[in-house]
Amino acid sequence: MATSVLLWLLFGLLAGGIAHWRDPEDSMGWLGLVLLGMTGSLVGGGVASWFHLAPTPLAPLGWVAAIAGSVLVVTMGILSTRPRTIT
Repeated sequence: MATSVLLWLLFGLLAGGIAHWRDPEDSMGWLGLVLLGMTGSLVGGGVASWFHLAPTPLAPLGWVAAIAGSVLVVTMGILSTRPRTIT
């Protein structure tokens, strides 16, 4: 269990790092994006584990669920912190 959580956190760290690399001017900064990536990875991996879709994060569906969760949460975080302009 602890190994699974650590691997999901690692996936989230990578996803947050990639998000910061793609958008370095984001208002959250690298730490915010990395924390969002880790949170999303834990959520995605936890959901996959809860439904017994991926017994470990190293299973292919475990990778997909962790990455999808982190991408979803990071995207929601980026979109929610962008300034809105009315034209």
